Amino acid sequence: MEMTDEKWEDPVIEAYKRDVDRTLLRKNLRLAPEERVLAAMELQKLAAEVSRAGREARRRQ
Repeated sequence: MEMTDEKWEDPVIEAYKRDVDRTLLRKNLRLAPEERVLAAMELQKLAAEVSRAGREARRRQ
């Protein structure tokens, strides 16, 4: 497909964009790089705790 100076939109990308919460992206981009890393580390801690809790719950069944 040839692109011209006219605005071209990929229908697949447009379909995915409907499901993206841009407010969260903007909020994250307002953070300093160090703050983004710290937030990612906290998210990783949460994921590890949820995983641990899931294993514990399955073991009790």
